[in-house]
Amino acid sequence: MTNKTLYQILGIEIRKNATKESIKKAFYDKSRIHHPDKGGNAKSFAEIGKAYRVLQDPEKRARYDKGDDVDSILSTKNNRTTTIIVEIFYQVLNNVDLQNNDIVDLIETNIKENKTRLNDNIIKLEKEIDKLNLCLPNIKHKSEDNILVNVIKAGIERAVNGIDNYKKETGEWDKALKLMEEYSYDFTPKETYHIDLGFNSSGFGSTAT
Repeated sequence: MTNKTLYQILGIEIRKNATKESIKKAFYDKSRIHHPDKGGNAKSFAEIGKAYRVLQDPEKRARYDKGDDVDSILSTKNNRTTTIIVEIFYQVLNNVDLQNNDIVDLIETNIKENKTRLNDNIIKLEKEIDKLNLCLPNIKHKSEDNILVNVIKAGIERAVNGIDNYKKETGEWDKALKLMEEYSYDFTPKETYHIDLGFNSSGFGSTAT
């Protein structure tokens, strides 16, 4: 990368004015100019692409604005999405018949099931918040030290934080599912089956595969 900021690479001089739309437009404008097929410089084109991949993603952009290294931000190492896929892959690898199962399909199914569980947890917490809010205005106490009110407020805060965490985690599982769309598993089932030809116990018989 050059000494320019990612914003400057895209031609955005004022960082606070960089909306998602302006970043996208700046990327397309710069890409048309610097694309190697249009006579542009390949290195500059790569830098533009890297700047866009960081700035168009709110999470990556926030990390960059805080001072994180660009290559570290774009690295797949220790990435939650990558971790999800790797962990599920090994679960599938160690628990299924590899000759008769589509590994990619099983990974995708596992991801969807985990997303469902996360969404179920969100719904439970939302219902809990509704109940707590229903109780809150009705609990009275003679003094200002209303223990139950404090408990309810703390419960609402805990549930709200829980929902935020579950939503963030769901986002990572969404990314993992999206990434798996790029994969396929090419295999032919090789089931083994036995044909009983009705012979007696003299040792005759046949097994076909």
